[in-house]
Amino acid sequence: MWRHSSSPEEFLSGAVFFSLLLLLAIIDLEHKLLLNSLTLPGIALGLLFGLLGWTSSFWTSLLGAAAGFLLILVIALISRGGMGMGDVKFMAMIGSFLGWKSVFYVLFGASVLGSVGGILYLYLTKQDRKTPIPFGPSLATAALIVYFLV
Repeated sequence: MWRHSSSPEEFLSGAVFFSLLLLLAIIDLEHKLLLNSLTLPGIALGLLFGLLGWTSSFWTSLLGAAAGFLLILVIALISRGGMGMGDVKFMAMIGSFLGWKSVFYVLFGASVLGSVGGILYLYLTKQDRKTPIPFGPSLATAALIVYFLV
């Protein structure tokens, strides 16, 4: 189902979410950083919009932020440096806007996009698999897809 904004509040929350996704994806591509100065206020805004009823309920936003944070935190700890704390906070931000159920769809979609994109990038640039590839753009793209389709 294609989402659309039926109110100015939904449009505003969507515009803020899209802006944060775009900024963070571009910064991660160029600098391999997901800035706290964007992710932490993004989490707060996602929770505020949930509290105001502009996205989903506050509890859905809070559970989304917690699920996103914990899920990627476990992966970051297991990968021992393969994924950073910026990704953890970015996924918490995504969860605060989309809710806890969407976190799993976003992670699956980002994993597929990141794998395919990473393999193509390494092949085309003739680099080895130890080359760091930012995961933020994959998370942002998957979050946009989930926002519109789920």
